[in-house]
Amino acid sequence: EVPVELPGGTRWWSATGKPLRAGDRLIAWRGVVTDITERRGKELEVVRLSRYDTLTGLLNRMAFRDQVDVLFQTDKPGTKVLALFDLERFKDVNDVRGHSFGDALLVAVAERLKTVLLPGLILARLDGDEFGIQGIVDSSSDKLGNLFDDLLDLLNEPFQVFEDRYEARFRIGVAIADETMQNPQEWLRCADLALRMAKLGGGHQARIYRPAMSEAFHRKNRLRAALGQSLSQEELSVLYQPLFLLDGGRVTGFEALVRWNNPQFGAVPPSTFIPLAEETEFIQSLGLWVLEVACRQALAWPTEVAVSVNVSGIQLRSQHWERDVKGVLDRVGFDPHRLILEVTESALICGTSQVRSFASLKSLGIRWALDDFGTGYSALSCLQG
Repeated sequence: EVPVELPGGTRWWSATGKPLRAGDRLIAWRGVVTDITERRGKELEVVRLSRYDTLTGLLNRMAFRDQVDVLFQTDKPGTKVLALFDLERFKDVNDVRGHSFGDALLVAVAERLKTVLLPGLILARLDGDEFGIQGIVDSSSDKLGNLFDDLLDLLNEPFQVFEDRYEARFRIGVAIADETMQNPQEWLRCADLALRMAKLGGGHQARIYRPAMSEAFHRKNRLRAALGQSLSQEELSVLYQPLFLLDGGRVTGFEALVRWNNPQFGAVPPSTFIPLAEETEFIQSLGLWVLEVACRQALAWPTEVAVSVNVSGIQLRSQHWERDVKGVLDRVGFDPHRLILEVTESALICGTSQVRSFASLKSLGIRWALDDFGTGYSALSCLQG
């Protein structure tokens, strides 16, 4: 009564619906054919969606990680390189210009990156504004250095997005696989650390991982933690740099400059702690503290002498910044006509709310100054009105 078993576990049945028994003779068979084209197409689409980014068509994070594992294990000759890079302040682009503008910018970035890739390198969009490149570069040439020089030069050119030309700034972190790395996860961690150091350095730059970066990164973390306590510990102070009128040399005002002296780290330069303050949003409370200290100090000066205070781009994009500035002036009793607010050119990613804040504060008599002109976005339209 045992049905005939064929390879693969197939069972054969008689025309009457009864299973064939041992000894029965098979004289013919009948099969049913099913068209699985549509089902197979859907299965392939599911696989594609799980491996590729729907916006740019590049590999996604999961596929990129799988390729990192494969590349780490390969013994092909050459230098194994892994690079992670992202777009500076991309969240602000979405907030100010809208998500459709941000998506179009990412597509433009992806298309441009494809044009500079060396053969054998893999490009992926990992998440949000983060991209990745991996592959093997010829060890006997300078192609590795040229690759990232070319990337920075290429990305430095403005992007045409809809009707606008947008100047983006990128940071790149690079890790080269060597015998000291134990696994692909460590390789990715090194590339991520190099990217973090590039971010801390500010601006448009690429950093290649070095073992010393680990200590430098941990020091940055300790600095960041100490900075958060600097106001309550009274470690911050404000110095005043005179502003002279070229015609006659008369002092017309003073620029307020914040300084930080920490018991553990000593005198920390502004080029180090201001970027840290911007990363942690501590810049909001720091900026308002400097503004109030400077205005109170200026009350002791002649009424024709102004005080100039620097404003971070992070402060400008705060929802409550305009209200907070007015609150400081009211609390101190300081004449707005004696206040100059300095903004860097690179801080001006112009949006409707920013323009409204500029106009509102200007109507009080506050003056605006453009600092570091020629180094950023040249968005002079934000200061009109």
